[in-house]
Amino acid sequence: MAACTPSDPDAADDGGDAGDAPAAEDTAGAEGGELHIGTTADVVNYNPLVGNSRTDTWVTNLMYPAMMTLNADGEKVPALATDWGYAEDGLSAWIEIRDDMEWTDGEPLTAQDVAFTITAVQEEGLGTVAGMIGALESAEAVSDTRVEFTLTRPDGAFLNSIGFWMPIVPAHVFGEAESVGDFANDSDWVSAGPFVLTEVERGQRYVLEAVDDYPLAEDGRAKVDRVVYRVYPDVNTQVLALRSGELDLIANALPPSMVNEITGDESLETYSVPSLGWAHMQYNMRREPLDRLEIRQALAHAVDYEAIRQVVLGGNAVSANSSVLTPTFL
Repeated sequence: MAACTPSDPDAADDGGDAGDAPAAEDTAGAEGGELHIGTTADVVNYNPLVGNSRTDTWVTNLMYPAMMTLNADGEKVPALATDWGYAEDGLSAWIEIRDDMEWTDGEPLTAQDVAFTITAVQEEGLGTVAGMIGALESAEAVSDTRVEFTLTRPDGAFLNSIGFWMPIVPAHVFGEAESVGDFANDSDWVSAGPFVLTEVERGQRYVLEAVDDYPLAEDGRAKVDRVVYRVYPDVNTQVLALRSGELDLIANALPPSMVNEITGDESLETYSVPSLGWAHMQYNMRREPLDRLEIRQALAHAVDYEAIRQVVLGGNAVSANSSVLTPTFL
């Protein structure tokens, strides 16, 4: 559940099902100006390959491009990438990228940056992406716009995983570090996203300015001129700031106990949308009696999932039809 201050109070929504969530372009409001977003955490790490907090990801996602993005229907569509595919035997794959992107220092963004990024993730086991590329043997930039991957086994999730979840970093900057994972990247940022980070006040705010002539943005520029992430000590303070007009929206999920209060406030708009995350129970199968399949099956049948959804999460959850862990993660 997310909340924002409506441009027209009479248009305030009282919430709704995830399927009723409007497309991003329908909620963007007027173009230009500033978008003030609330968060409860500072940036911990500016290295997008090893970010630790939600704010890390939100800020660096505006600075470093991915090869794919999600459209309003939740489908993965081209961003930096223009095309991709697998060989018939499933043991190799390829991605073609755009030829009109460049880093903020003027260097071109090429397939070499893509190959460098995924190789660093693989060799140093960086972030969640490292768990998605178990089938990768090697990556090679065969031209400025094409990367080819050799796989040890077929993996139909490989391209979608790296395409959406892996931000691309500049090889000529990160490659100078002794360890990519230890590279702080905390100043003099060289990026290639729709925004550049221009101001940092820890505990207060992070300011990003829109980039002109940005190839991936409609009309060559983001819809807003500046994005300001404002840091608050807790959700209650965030909500007060939202109601006062200091914030345009709250980025982090609201606790279920606060949802009814927020949705009943006619001065605010609320949107219920599907999350890319999940909550789950994970057993330590090295300990008795959880090492026995029958015990784990019994626990799975004994849990009242509907009660968890309705009582603990206030109805703001859905159950997965199967495990979220695909063989890619194992």
